[in-house]
Amino acid sequence: MGYTHYWRRPKELDTGRFLKFVEDVRRLYAALPERSNAHEGYEDEPLRIAGANGRGKPEFLVGHVAFNGWGELSHESFRMDRVMRACKPKGGLCFDFCKTARKPYDLLVCASLIALKRHLPEVDVSSDGGAKEWAEAVKFCERVIGPALHDGPWV
Repeated sequence: MGYTHYWRRPKELDTGRFLKFVEDVRRLYAALPERSNAHEGYEDEPLRIAGANGRGKPEFLVGHVAFNGWGELSHESFRMDRVMRACKPKGGLCFDFCKTARKPYDLLVCASLIALKRHLPEVDVSSDGGAKEWAEAVKFCERVIGPALHDGPWV
């Protein structure tokens, strides 16, 4: 087991609200600090974002958002599709997750989930971390895209 964030969401997300989410994630990516202080052990490591496989460029597209940490600081990719293809809904919702192992890119994962919840409040976000682990992402979001909702693991 490792440090993981979870979400339950409808199979298909509203196009207009999903595009607003994508735009917020682009803004968050552009404003990332050089380092993240969210988790002990990685304070001196650079915060570099790569494509889903830990290399190349992240994707902030009409149909999906996909990124990971860079190289050795990658773990599992964060991917949010507007339409989730591999989904067997339970109670109308699909389950997905991203295990970050507390690596620096966790800041953008948490901030992206906050942005997702702002535009698509029907998505349920949970995490192995509590308000303390999410505090840096909340402050970052407040500075870049506005306040987080009071419904999520960051509260």
